[in-house]
Amino acid sequence: MSDDAAHISRPIRPVKAATNSAEWRRYKDHLRAWKNARLEKQLDNIQAEELSEQQPSTSSITTSQTIKGRSYTLSIALPASILRNAQSSELRTYLAGQIGRAACVFNIDEIIIFNDDDQDETSQEIDHNPFSASEQLIRLLEYLECPQYLRKQFFPRQKLLEYAGLLNPLDAPHHVRTNEYWFYREGVTLPLRPAEGKGS
Repeated sequence: MSDDAAHISRPIRPVKAATNSAEWRRYKDHLRAWKNARLEKQLDNIQAEELSEQQPSTSSITTSQTIKGRSYTLSIALPASILRNAQSSELRTYLAGQIGRAACVFNIDEIIIFNDDDQDETSQEIDHNPFSASEQLIRLLEYLECPQYLRKQFFPRQKLLEYAGLLNPLDAPHHVRTNEYWFYREGVTLPLRPAEGKGS
């Protein structure tokens, strides 16, 4: 693009009364040059943007290579009595699900459950279930953290997980669905021989 084309100003239209064809021709040539200069400038801007997208800056390369995760662990501590605020087993299960979901959203690495009762009371007062609130909360959070395709192997039917069907899925990064591909997939190794024609 030439320097004079870059500095072409928008042409001024001749007065209608002027019938001189040379004046109109000059106007149309000037308008065409102005439009071409404007289009060339837009094309140069687009090409510059594409070039900057294709070649990442060296500063972004060095930062992405040096950052490999957090150097600290983000933990939260919860009292086991938090489940005592819920009136039924369904609501306790749902409350544990909400705690797990919030921990997943905020990238919490560790959840610490502490027993804040003076004596080791069980929740027999509530629904007459012979288990502690901390045990139920721990089991529900473990169930939530486990990918859905492994839950049958790790968690057989049990009273603590009676209403686990009410839990919303976490959609955590390590919970890969069957139609998704990822670098790795969590699994479990069983001490069984593979079926004939399957496995290695």
